Amino acid sequence: MDHTVCTNPATGEVIGHSPLNNPDTVRQAVTLARKVQPAWASLPIRQRTKTIARVRDYLCDNADELAEIIARDNGKTRTDAMATEILPAAMAVDYYCRRANAFLKDRYLPPASLLLANKSSRLVRVPFGVVGIISPWNYPFSIPFSEVIMALAAGNAVVLKVASETQLVGRALERCIQAADLPPGLFAHLNLPGRQAGTAFLDAGVDKLFFTGSVAVGKTLMARAAQNLTPLVLELGGNDPMLVCPDADLARAAAGAVWAGLQNCGQSCGGVERIYVHRSVYQPFLDTLAPRVQQLRVGYDIDYHLDLGAMTTAKQKAEVQRQVQAAVEAGARIYAQSEAPAGGNGRFLPAMVITQVNHTMDIMRLETFGPVLCVMPVD
Repeated sequence: MDHTVCTNPATGEVIGHSPLNNPDTVRQAVTLARKVQPAWASLPIRQRTKTIARVRDYLCDNADELAEIIARDNGKTRTDAMATEILPAAMAVDYYCRRANAFLKDRYLPPASLLLANKSSRLVRVPFGVVGIISPWNYPFSIPFSEVIMALAAGNAVVLKVASETQLVGRALERCIQAADLPPGLFAHLNLPGRQAGTAFLDAGVDKLFFTGSVAVGKTLMARAAQNLTPLVLELGGNDPMLVCPDADLARAAAGAVWAGLQNCGQSCGGVERIYVHRSVYQPFLDTLAPRVQQLRVGYDIDYHLDLGAMTTAKQKAEVQRQVQAAVEAGARIYAQSEAPAGGNGRFLPAMVITQVNHTMDIMRLETFGPVLCVMPVD
């Protein structure tokens, strides 16, 4: 197959195709980027940021279209696509372009001792060269976007690989960056299987690599990068807890749990997954949380009127169902849940509150990455 088939997680329909690349293409892209990067780095910072600022204008002019592409390709709601992808991206361009000079300018350092009083020292920030970025499917636009903007503003060239599951978003992001009219080869967006990407980038000789994804793949990349001491930035998964203390405002705590745990269908690396509630307010907290979850609107959102969309991948939907089923079989209880579309080809799950859980259950030990809140009383 020479292309990736793109499908809408909410309907199952094919919505596009993305040409597939290979490791040779990565090497070619890195080689070209390395040739054009020095000239870009030699430009004054203000000239680089003036060029990059054109991306912000493109974002603002095409915000609704971009939000629709993200929603259709990823499965999230239009509201999530606009509020957590497009708006943060536009704000990021503005912020980094305004602050780049302050961040990157030379800094003079005072003498460390009287013996060095006749010496002058300064800190000079130099671009790495070619920066590789491997980004995830849960926030397929905003996560790689900010990394691209930062790298370019600092004088680097960028080679980007977005997730195979959200290739139409990657192509849209590519059009955004191209709106800046950068030197040819300074930015490249490539599509290759995730299992090939890390090795291909490191073998091609990128000078720094960003990866957002699983702990297992992060460990593999760290070991591989260590062979050449390639700088590596990892943002990996987690199983984040929320604590509800006896003096908490329960209405605010419940609202926070719903947003932090269920936004984007719970597919957030730093999203709340398990909630520990002081026993004295455990039942009142559940009484406050349950109706909020039951009232959530789940479905295919084209008009900014729903709360949760579809799970992005069939594999992740199946993993969430496995963890919930195993927990229930081990004694857990589905205390409350929302409605969700049934039948069809959509990857929908209801939002759920799970009680009577313990730490022998995978749902409490592993990253669930779905619309599930596990609640446990503690003393």
